[in-house]
Amino acid sequence: MIKWRKIDPKTGEPAKRNCHSFEPHDYISDEAHFKIINNSFSLRKGGWTLTTHKGTEIEKFDTLKAAKAYAETLA
Repeated sequence: MIKWRKIDPKTGEPAKRNCHSFEPHDYISDEAHFKIINNSFSLRKGGWTLTTHKGTEIEKFDTLKAAKAYAETLA
């Protein structure tokens, strides 16, 4: 199972523990070298993008859960 952590998309720093769910956050996995970019606040379909750490786009998803599940199959 891949461990994910929230990061602030503006700074790239780890998100604060008491961050609000209405603020956009990206997710990163250091061990699997994946990043999930959150565009769900501006896009209704395909708002979650699974990429590599280098920025290569793998696929777009409608939900965070679907993006995480697909990353599990690739790891």
